[in-house]
Amino acid sequence: MGDCSAAFWSAIAASLAAASSLAILFVNRTALRQSVRPELALDGWNREETTTGASPSTKLCITTIRNCGPGVALNVFIDSERIEDDHRAAAISSTRTIGVVAAGASVLINHEIIVFWNHVPLRSGKNKTTSLKIELACRDTLGQTLHQITYNMAISQSLKVVSADSVAPGVVAYRYPQTESILARKIKSWLGLKLK
Repeated sequence: MGDCSAAFWSAIAASLAAASSLAILFVNRTALRQSVRPELALDGWNREETTTGASPSTKLCITTIRNCGPGVALNVFIDSERIEDDHRAAAISSTRTIGVVAAGASVLINHEIIVFWNHVPLRSGKNKTTSLKIELACRDTLGQTLHQITYNMAISQSLKVVSADSVAPGVVAYRYPQTESILARKIKSWLGLKLK
């Protein structure tokens, strides 16, 4: 009976030691991922009212992209587009790529988005409003994680629309960060699932 009890407690101790080692492994892995995590933000927003041909348009200019995170952002990709129901572009911008944004650094991008108000339907009242997404994507230095930041924006033709979340007159933006492992993206692609 004494031998069985000693073997039992020895197995319990070994199981707890293995569980403790796994917990330490996960904590260290999380700390490593957080130490190389980039955190991108768009800075220097301004708005200009222009005329393209005979149609009124708005040009949003974003001057810099800033990395607020502790890690380097590699292969930064910036894209945005808004297509209305009648298949006309309501807002367009160029797609940009930046090789490296160092931790704590800002890079001049002079990114422009043009909103064509003739392509935006008037839904209610006298003020036209459209929504737009700006998507940023980059990898960290480990190369195993894709970091995505989405700016969901509402753009008003009126410059009088101002709120606490305004980045420019008549422009409200909300920022949503998201991370996903490269392996998970490959599996989703292989299974035919929608990639975000």
